[in-house]
Amino acid sequence: MPNETKPNNEQGDRQRSSRYPGFNLKRVEEITRLAFVEGPRNLDQDRFAQLIGYSNSKNGAYARLRSAAVEFGALKSSGSGAISVSEEWIAAFMSDDPKEIVEVLKSSVKRPTLYQQIFKAYENRQFPTVEKLSRELYVNPQYGVLKDAAEVAAQIFLESAKYAGLIDARGFVTTDNQLVGDKAVGLHISDTITASQTSTNATSSVESRTNTVFPAPDSEGIDRIEINLSSRRKAVLLIPVPLSKADKTRIKKFVDLLLEEDEPASPIDDDLTGDER
Repeated sequence: MPNETKPNNEQGDRQRSSRYPGFNLKRVEEITRLAFVEGPRNLDQDRFAQLIGYSNSKNGAYARLRSAAVEFGALKSSGSGAISVSEEWIAAFMSDDPKEIVEVLKSSVKRPTLYQQIFKAYENRQFPTVEKLSRELYVNPQYGVLKDAAEVAAQIFLESAKYAGLIDARGFVTTDNQLVGDKAVGLHISDTITASQTSTNATSSVESRTNTVFPAPDSEGIDRIEINLSSRRKAVLLIPVPLSKADKTRIKKFVDLLLEEDEPASPIDDDLTGDER
């Protein structure tokens, strides 16, 4: 991340904010997929920078994006100015089981020290809005985040935690059994990707993601709904019946959030100006 600084007192002492990823986990997964397809080990950084839309590896925005990928454990330095995809991420991309990438995303979002502190603090509490979490980050000295950096840090954390599936529709840390009433509701979306599709999917930032926490499909009182999607994908809904209006609203919010998260993004950061690229 860009370590923001500001005067700390009248004598002009300068204070550095705690580190946090300068880009969210979704963007990191996108560029890591591109690195994986290009050649996951000992990739020339200038080549990689151009691949993801920057002029060269000395570009400041590229450096921040690379730093975020390193903080999430997706990329690592491999000497002589080259970078490599981490072995954990390589194994997940190589796996035929889409759950592997889900597990990698979950573990990656817990790697940054600041994120570990936030998850611990909100283990049994509802996560606040970006504005409230931002205030918590700079007011509470344990986080060490400066006021000018807090809003961006809060927004990137919440985006990344939601993308990894660690925050549910109600704003709580997810558990292994999300329940509606006394029965579980499951949403399972998976991709079947052949080797010939890998490059195309990585370039267009298509994610293989699976979120699963549900009972056996033949459980009493469970309605199974299968929805065929594009590219040979399938969504499976396991819904307890009967379902109250309040629970329908909760499920709708979760699906709306999932669809919003999964909108494809350009390999080039949308927020960058022409001068930064």
